Amino acid sequence: MRNFIDITKMITEGYDRNVTIKTYGERLEKAVKDDTFASISSAEDILKQLEEADPTPKKAFVLTLVRWYLEDSMHFLEDAPKATDAFVLYSRFRNRPNMPKLSDLNFYEFLNLGDDLAVTKSKKEENKDEELLFYKNNQAELKFDNDEWKVVIPKTENAAKYFGRNTRWCTSADNHNMFNSYNNDGPLYIILEKKTNTRWQFHFESSQFMDEKDYDISDYDTMVRILYGPMNFIWQNGKQVLTDTNLLQYVKEPSKEMIKKSIRKMPSYLKYLPYFEWKPFANMPYVVGQKSFENMNHLTKDDVVEIAKFVLTANEEDKRAGTNILYIPNPSLELQKHAIDNGALLSDMRNEHDRLAIHDDLWIYAFTKKPKLIYGDGMMPTEVLKYAAKNGLKTMYAQFMRQEDNIPEYIKILALENEPKHSGNPLVYYLDRPSEECQMAALKRNPTGKLKDVYYVITNPSKKAAEYFFRETNKEDL
Repeated sequence: MRNFIDITKMITEGYDRNVTIKTYGERLEKAVKDDTFASISSAEDILKQLEEADPTPKKAFVLTLVRWYLEDSMHFLEDAPKATDAFVLYSRFRNRPNMPKLSDLNFYEFLNLGDDLAVTKSKKEENKDEELLFYKNNQAELKFDNDEWKVVIPKTENAAKYFGRNTRWCTSADNHNMFNSYNNDGPLYIILEKKTNTRWQFHFESSQFMDEKDYDISDYDTMVRILYGPMNFIWQNGKQVLTDTNLLQYVKEPSKEMIKKSIRKMPSYLKYLPYFEWKPFANMPYVVGQKSFENMNHLTKDDVVEIAKFVLTANEEDKRAGTNILYIPNPSLELQKHAIDNGALLSDMRNEHDRLAIHDDLWIYAFTKKPKLIYGDGMMPTEVLKYAAKNGLKTMYAQFMRQEDNIPEYIKILALENEPKHSGNPLVYYLDRPSEECQMAALKRNPTGKLKDVYYVITNPSKKAAEYFFRETNKEDL
């Protein structure tokens, strides 16, 4: 049963922590055990945290926070500061006429109070002269204004609060206001649709496009209506798109140059190009497909390849730009080779199931160009293993160590017979169970130049291998 609280008494007399612990302590300590983010356990510590969210001198609203927490209207203790602004407004408006609902906080759930008070505040305090004063004192800039829309750039915290009233934006809050943090990075744009009295706030530098409840704008049509209506000025010379790649999807038939420069800043957008889209698949329903942007359907396949190569080409700022190929499902051999030349690993080649998708010819290309890139990149096709073994490539070390059971015997022998001269561990060292043929191939090749360094790393040398080693060793001694 709901515990009703005499708010008027609380405001005049305040609350008593000890009495509250006696009355609610056991229930509070039980509730905090289910609070995922709480790091405290005692009723006293819980009340101390709630008191910090109460802006009144006598902590008149702590019991209201207690009720919300116990009734699970406020799920987590850390959310308590979200009600601070509402309490400030409530204290200010509670005695005004024609506001009977505000006579008792017991009628409200957590955060609903703030919604009603925000509406009350806008109706009671909206004043045209006050707005004009912000422009006159250079605290705000009227960027756009017509019969349907208004766009304002607040330049001070007070202006952000005034023009952001009716919202839950942190830049319009009375406490813990974040305006300066955002404004230091770039201007905030507050957009008002006059007919519906609806507001949105844009901040391009942080890619935030928020509605009044501080949620991201998810409706594509709404974004287009705003961007090509009151915010149309951002498209001048395309500069804003290059500042915020998220806007690329809203440009009408963007040029190749704009797409190149924009996606270069955010390579993950490669997957939105036509012919590159990731498709969802039935056997893994939790994977969401990525469709290409509709405004890029004018691009040809050659255009897309040209854009992709530009994004995959290394420069001083990104010397391994080729690794961005991981954002392209089922890339062509042409793009894979280009990526390898610009710092990619074979493991960066993915298919639409996010698994390795390496063209057979790419293995040999990678061997030839940059053999070190092969390490750790999965099992090679048989023909590629044969090529590597015949050409004495060092990459065979890693493959023998990881995939010994999967490599045909004739390829192992071929690799041992063609092992290049070096001073490290011989290739046979990486074989757990080398056959007699492999042992003999390794000893006869003697890649280290010291036969004992080869013989003593062979696991369970055969009688034939031992006889060969001691016979050849004796010859050296003579």
